[in-house]
Amino acid sequence: MPLGLSQWIATAYMMTIVATVLIFGTLAGRIGVSRLFIAGLAVFVIGSFACGLSGSLYPLIAARILQGLGAAMMMSISMAIVMQVFPADERGRAMGYITATVALGLIIGPALGGILVDSFGWPFIFFVNVPIGCALLVLAFRYLRVPSVPAGPARIDYPRRRPPHLRYDSGRVPLKRARKPTGRSPPVRSSAGAGIAALVLFVYREKTTDEPLIDLSLVTTRAFVLPAASLVLYFTATLF
Repeated sequence: MPLGLSQWIATAYMMTIVATVLIFGTLAGRIGVSRLFIAGLAVFVIGSFACGLSGSLYPLIAARILQGLGAAMMMSISMAIVMQVFPADERGRAMGYITATVALGLIIGPALGGILVDSFGWPFIFFVNVPIGCALLVLAFRYLRVPSVPAGPARIDYPRRRPPHLRYDSGRVPLKRARKPTGRSPPVRSSAGAGIAALVLFVYREKTTDEPLIDLSLVTTRAFVLPAASLVLYFTATLF
């Protein structure tokens, strides 16, 4: 399997999340937070099962895209669920538990994945999600009851979907290649330029549309900017 193509197993998953997480976050108030989370968990389980059954590269990439859709559905509303379920004096503790769990997963995941691959083969790093996901689905159907804030009819501006996708794809290429001798080649510079252009287009679109996906006034709030910047640096260092 060519190394360049095999990287799409991870890239397709991440690109799908980046391209759709804002869309699902916008739809949450219209279709229901609980229903969206349960649907996302079901899609993720189905995608994980399909990944394990994939016998070649391209079906695996397609299954990873499906898995990414499910992950985006859950990620788009996970913090909103915490904010609605827990009272104000317990939210900090709940978010701390979530952050610690994510960090623990990043630490244990690679080692556990290596053990599973060495002992049972690579499909089991996906199959292991199926029984866990099914158990969580049973619990979610029984206990997850989160009231949704009423919203108007769903209006999705499809041209606005593309810039987040382009920013991630175009930005990831130069980051991955910058440490290589060819890191200053024309394709890398073109990718970096496309990423910057997509970012500018996205900001312009959000400032001029009546129903933005992101309220850009948040970037002037220190309590939002500093944690967001720290997360960007953290995940850049971790994933790239």
